[in-house]
Amino acid sequence: MDLPYRDRLFVALDESPSAQVGRLAFGSAVVPLWARLAGDAAPGWTLALFFLAALAALRVVPLIVRMVIPFTEGTKTIWAERRQLAKRYDCYQWQKLLWIGLGMLASAIVTGERSAAVVLLTAICLVSGAAGSIVWRRRSMPGAAAGVSGRVLREPAQCN
Repeated sequence: MDLPYRDRLFVALDESPSAQVGRLAFGSAVVPLWARLAGDAAPGWTLALFFLAALAALRVVPLIVRMVIPFTEGTKTIWAERRQLAKRYDCYQWQKLLWIGLGMLASAIVTGERSAAVVLLTAICLVSGAAGSIVWRRRSMPGAAAGVSGRVLREPAQCN
């Protein structure tokens, strides 16, 4: 399947290493953005709500982009297969939290943020993301998903 340059660029945004860099950037922006929007007196539990809203935005924004910009059928097929993997295997999604947690950790180190809410949320992201990554890698089977233009998407035998 031959994709136009623009489509290849959008598909590559969710492939290594750009996907990890994007998640690192997202994670590093979460706490400072929450602190700026909520203010210094905000209770720690508001960080969890803000984080969940930010994760929801990570799902909604690509949906809107896919609706607004016309992409080729090949690109839509690649994304549909990735969404199916995410729906079928929890560990595929959980591994993304590792990179978000690493970004949050880097941000906390740079800014000196040591509140209990930040430390707890960062730890949850790191531990659950690491567990998801380990399960995904252990359960992965070699071979490309059908029709993904040579891009290997490994599907684990079982990780839910």
